[in-house]
Amino acid sequence: MKRFENMENRKMKKQRTEIDKIDEDIVKLLAKRTNIVREMAKEKLDNKINVQDKEREKEIFSKLKYHAYRYSIDYNFIKEFFSFIEKRVGLIPLALA
Repeated sequence: MKRFENMENRKMKKQRTEIDKIDEDIVKLLAKRTNIVREMAKEKLDNKINVQDKEREKEIFSKLKYHAYRYSIDYNFIKEFFSFIEKRVGLIPLALA
């Protein structure tokens, strides 16, 4: 029984390490995405272009729906997650103005 517990502990430790790496990757990708949005917002503001683009938002969520289906993850979760990101990132132009 002890041997089985040790095997399970090793497996769980490996899985936790993998999750930690994925979490770091998510944070790095979100930082990269935010930096790109910041650059785009600055360019749009400098050129007096409307920062928000409703058509682009529809396009993004359409692609996200496809990816959610493709990777078998609940689209409502993905939609909520990216809606939250969009709301937070939407504050960037206000900070730049």
